Amino acid sequence: MSKGRAVAAVGATEILLMYLQEQNWPYSTQDVFRNLQQEHGLGKAVVVKALEQLSQQDKFKEKTYVGFCYGYCCACCFPPLNRAVG
Repeated sequence: MSKGRAVAAVGATEILLMYLQEQNWPYSTQDVFRNLQQEHGLGKAVVVKALEQLSQQDKFKEKTYVGFCYGYCCACCFPPLNRAVG
């Protein structure tokens, strides 16, 4: 991987993590690619690599449902809830 692509992959990882946290909804890789392609210009290979990196860091999980694979951001990526009883 070239130096420019490595830097792009790191930036893509941060962009994807922020996107998944903001949306808080399961998406397929294709959906993530389509949603972020126009806004950030990310290619499909970069999106797949970034999701693999997040998966290796235990920040992204995948589930298969009726033959379709969906991914979601792990609970460890969100701040803890304040459950103060008032």
